[in-house]
Amino acid sequence: DRIFRRFSIENVLIFSFMAAALRWTVLFLATSPALILISQISHAFTYGTFHIASILYIDSLTADEAKTTGQALNNAVTYGLGMMVGFFLNGYLYELTGSSGLFLVSAFVAFAGGLLLSIFYWKDK
Repeated sequence: DRIFRRFSIENVLIFSFMAAALRWTVLFLATSPALILISQISHAFTYGTFHIASILYIDSLTADEAKTTGQALNNAVTYGLGMMVGFFLNGYLYELTGSSGLFLVSAFVAFAGGLLLSIFYWKDK
């Protein structure tokens, strides 16, 4: 709650994307179990901030009578369709490049998401 009193939902989402990109990059470059452990622990924070911010963002976009539908669609797209497509593509990518390539592409996708959100957010300001 304190995070969202200090920072906008959009800034928390941008931070979450960029922190996830950093986390995936660390996994790509990691040569020690300690780095992998730190990266995995940071996942709790990046996922937590993203998840809560996305719920609040959807809530801010939807009319009162459509809030439940908005959250249901967000969950269906994120955890249904998004995961299905993501698992399929990640499996294919893993077979092509191994885990290192998968981590690097994941870093790029997270960075691109954060960059796009930044561009659209700052353009509207």
